[in-house]
Amino acid sequence: MAPRASGAAPTRTSSRTKAAQAVKEEVAQKAQPKRKADDGSAPAAQAKRGRSKSTTATTNGSTANGHVRAAARSKPPPQDLNALPQPAEHLRPARHLFVFGNTDGNPQLGLGPDTTKVTRPRLHAWVKEAVESGLLGGPGAGFETVCVNGMHNLAVDELGRIWSWGINDEGQLGRRTSNVDDPARPGEKLDRDELESTPALVEELDPEVFRAVQVAAGGSVSVAVSDKGEVRSWGCFRWDGVFGFDTSATAPVRQFTPQSLPSLAGHRFASVACGQDHVLGLTTTGVIFAWGNGENGQLGRRIMDRRRKNALTAERLALRDIVYISAGGNSSFAVDKHGVLYAWGLNGYGQTGVAVEDGGSEAIVERPTVVRALHPEALNGRRVVQIASGSEHTLFLLSDGTLFGCGLNQDAQLGLPADHAALAASDSSMTVRTPVHIRLPDPPTESDPNPTVPPYSSADAAGPPSTPIVCVAASGRHNLVVSEAGHVYCWGWGAHAQLALGPNTEKQPVPTMIQNTALSSGWKILSAGAGSLHGVLVAVLPTDKAT
Repeated sequence: MAPRASGAAPTRTSSRTKAAQAVKEEVAQKAQPKRKADDGSAPAAQAKRGRSKSTTATTNGSTANGHVRAAARSKPPPQDLNALPQPAEHLRPARHLFVFGNTDGNPQLGLGPDTTKVTRPRLHAWVKEAVESGLLGGPGAGFETVCVNGMHNLAVDELGRIWSWGINDEGQLGRRTSNVDDPARPGEKLDRDELESTPALVEELDPEVFRAVQVAAGGSVSVAVSDKGEVRSWGCFRWDGVFGFDTSATAPVRQFTPQSLPSLAGHRFASVACGQDHVLGLTTTGVIFAWGNGENGQLGRRIMDRRRKNALTAERLALRDIVYISAGGNSSFAVDKHGVLYAWGLNGYGQTGVAVEDGGSEAIVERPTVVRALHPEALNGRRVVQIASGSEHTLFLLSDGTLFGCGLNQDAQLGLPADHAALAASDSSMTVRTPVHIRLPDPPTESDPNPTVPPYSSADAAGPPSTPIVCVAASGRHNLVVSEAGHVYCWGWGAHAQLALGPNTEKQPVPTMIQNTALSSGWKILSAGAGSLHGVLVAVLPTDKAT
């Protein structure tokens, strides 16, 4: 377990360490036969299944010896299960951003090199100016979607272009920020800190060719999906060294501009998800591809140490009919069309939620395994629709807005009150291996603008909740969730102002609503993103409150 961050001003290297996965346990991996998924679309597989001992057929359907050959039965191509990603609705007034956190002098807030500490939500000045000037896609245009990671952020504007800001040591911003010529001053270079801390366009992605819809960010890797289901990646993977996206000796280790991956050719993708150093891609046919670091089982296949670069090649998992994917730091999750949840990867604190009888007591869950506690049959028909992971804990959002969680609770990242039954039943109050219900405060009222979490009751888990949640975000040891009414709640460890509760809150034991003057002026929060040292809220000002 990584030590808690100190109050001293760390260097860029220590900031990266805090933003990276907090736990990496070394355990012996069990040798298991490698299973290669086949969705029936590969020509070679079809040929093998359709091979006959008879002589070669002629063009008229007869064999060479004159016998009539039965018509070949070709397996139909797999049908689309998941729709291609589509651009978000262009709200007016446009989406804006609120940011907060203390990034130890680093550029994740995107407010310029001189503003790296904001203890309460602050309206993002650059985004505000960009909306007013039409920079993001025309008059009044804002961002369609925003992705937040520990070290960098990505956003898609209304033209389908990708903007990035944050640390760029490994090329994860998709543009050069070092040794860049200043066009206004020949012979001079642009300031690196200014380039990293100011949102700018990812290079070499023409929206007429690649209209971005979804983006995902890992520790040092970025991935995007277009409205045609194409995937582009940039940056690199980091584990025991630096790795690019290709196993060839001539491939660049750090990719500063987006590139396609040959192993994904011929497939259309509905979504992607990034862990710390691995990526999951979900195709329109419901198949998962995984690539990157596989040392903790997060790729769902065994990776031999002497051939670990083979993990950079995307391969299909054996799962079928998947409709949702999510990636934790070193773990992975998938939900199929029946609502069945699968989990695999690092599990040192039970963050996969896999039952003990299914291998949930192991430090690594090597293969996709059903999470029994969150099966629709155990939830009265409800199902998991969103998943967010911190360093060693996981949040699960159900279809009725109820929230569950499991994993490490050392810094209250599960938000459980002291009288919660799971803490009494646990071998350690710091670890909860079976997903349990996380109670949110009741909605605010005029007489009680910020209610507290009520006493624990096992009946609350059955739902529906008094405060339905629509968005979950987690990073490190804290969480941000957004309610259907547009309020944002936080809990967990917050010594770097990542909870947006001010400079003096190191820990918030149970969920509490974030309130300050900036938010209380009528903004409705639509979604939230959590970095290990900062947070981003996507908000819109309803028309009747816009000025």
